[in-house]
Amino acid sequence: MSTVVFSRAEVALRRDSAAQALMLVVDRRAERPAARLVPPDVFGQVRLESYLTFAQRLVSTWWTLVAEQFGLAGETPEFLPFDVTQYACRQEYRRDPGALARVTIREPRLIVQLIDNMNLAAAHGLALDEAWTRVAAGLQLPFEDDVIQSGYRVTHRLRERCLQVGVLPFDLQVEAAVWLLGQQPVVDSLVAEYRVLAIDGLDEMVPALASALCSLAASVERVTVGYSTDGGLRWMLGASTTHASTVCAKLVGGGAGEFRHLRLRDDHLPDAPRRAAAGQLARLVGDPLAGPPRQPRLDGWSLRTLNRPDLMARAAVESVAGLVDAGVPPKGIVLLSPYLDAVVSSELMAGFEAFGIPFSVDRRWRSLFDDASARACLTALR
Repeated sequence: MSTVVFSRAEVALRRDSAAQALMLVVDRRAERPAARLVPPDVFGQVRLESYLTFAQRLVSTWWTLVAEQFGLAGETPEFLPFDVTQYACRQEYRRDPGALARVTIREPRLIVQLIDNMNLAAAHGLALDEAWTRVAAGLQLPFEDDVIQSGYRVTHRLRERCLQVGVLPFDLQVEAAVWLLGQQPVVDSLVAEYRVLAIDGLDEMVPALASALCSLAASVERVTVGYSTDGGLRWMLGASTTHASTVCAKLVGGGAGEFRHLRLRDDHLPDAPRRAAAGQLARLVGDPLAGPPRQPRLDGWSLRTLNRPDLMARAAVESVAGLVDAGVPPKGIVLLSPYLDAVVSSELMAGFEAFGIPFSVDRRWRSLFDDASARACLTALR
């Protein structure tokens, strides 16, 4: 899909050498593969970034408007990473958990769920109270239920605290960017700067931002929007193929023939790069379907199979604690994970905190497969 989206943008740039293009991809890890699809002779006309980077750039550029609209303090925006958001949410929860103290799930998971509720509210363009009303309805509870009210109060306090100190967690970043894309001066500025717009992976973007970008697309001279009917993998953030299809259909049906809906089958898509990547991975780590996992051949390595994130995190914490007890300094220990979601990350942080072991997360904005140290470790495991 990316090949088709960016190829059409390339054609538009070659027809107009003075044009500038804005190309949006799902996340920062997708930027480098997308850059390979843009020929060097037109790359100077392109601004390629993830939709979240684009949202943050909008907020930074139009910060005065955002600060006034949302009541944010501070002269410049400060974007809050997820782990810091977790810490702030945990502080608000511990200050007054209310009826949430009766909920039996582990605290790290509860904190992640509270943040998810805030993120999903922004993803769908909902106010916090409306989002919690829907949560209550989904649980077949009244909005006045004490657990629902306690959850709402924790998230409301976190939102107010962020506004007071002038920081923007993910939900505020999305909400502010969506609001900006509805302001005519912002739209006029973007349309004047970019004559070409290419949006790849609309099905993986949060619905509110997908709608706002399609509204912007109606004003841009040349536009290509790509989405997959079997995508929506980021459903935890509200990503939806149905929503992507709906907003694109409005683009096609709302204009005077300016937009066309092009449907691609699998046999239309160039899958040679995917086959090559799969072949490289298979050669590096062995075929995972060929048989049960093999025991590593190097002394000092061990293999454990665990099927729950909390058990994986607990095993990692216990292994590190054992090394620390044996005299290994914490700064000399590294946990290498090919995928680290919010649940595993929060379980690790809680576990290390309980042992008094300092711990930090380094999230890399490129594929772990491309990392030299990761490739070395995987090669050693063969």
